[in-house]
Amino acid sequence: MCGLLGLLTASADAPRHATAVTGALRCARHRGPDESGEWHDSDVVLGFNRLSIIDLDHSHQPLRWGPPESHHRYALAFNGEIYNYLELRAELITECGAQFATEGDGEVIVAAYHHWGADAVRRLRGMFAFLIWDTERRVLFGARDPFGIKPLFFWTGPDGIAFASEKKCLQELAAAGDTALSLDLPALQHYLVLQYVPEPASMHREIRRIESGTLFTVRPGDQPVTERYFTPAFTPVPVIGTERAALHQRI
Repeated sequence: MCGLLGLLTASADAPRHATAVTGALRCARHRGPDESGEWHDSDVVLGFNRLSIIDLDHSHQPLRWGPPESHHRYALAFNGEIYNYLELRAELITECGAQFATEGDGEVIVAAYHHWGADAVRRLRGMFAFLIWDTERRVLFGARDPFGIKPLFFWTGPDGIAFASEKKCLQELAAAGDTALSLDLPALQHYLVLQYVPEPASMHREIRRIESGTLFTVRPGDQPVTERYFTPAFTPVPVIGTERAALHQRI
């Protein structure tokens, strides 16, 4: 299952928040009991709880990857599974000359983003929510799978913007900074009527969700710029002839 947590600070003081992120990550320990990892630079802190499924010994996260000229350019936190990662890996090696240090699907996501840009998300087949930090461009890129199987919440606080697989990690971060969260009354109304809260809302007004089938970029101090890359299409199939008569008779 795995669980990620990332904080993009607004004031280039990420190391100051590393302890708080590590503490908040414990709220999602059940999502990844095999190991926990944390990485940070001046702008971002990434934390990860791993449930080891693929490439058990090498695909540790947060994962670092980069092209030969900049080996550790990117940092990745990724929850999910990419079903076609072997095909994408072969394509990246053959067409782009990409090099890999692991046998997992995480590196494939980062390499695909490096070579194909945001369009790489449209090639992924699977269930996923991920964050990629580009240490050179200083931009955070992320996405959620087409049907929202893997969750991704975000919260904008006084110190920056945080993303997490579980909302309670963000609640813990807010509590660590003595920041109060408020009830979202329209979301509560939706829950009482529909028995669920529609995206992008949550039960807390300050915490939102990245919608399913959406990718985004965000820079320090800014809000996410989102783009919907997938919209379900349902093609009507006409009922004709004897089928129409049989359907009419049944109704």
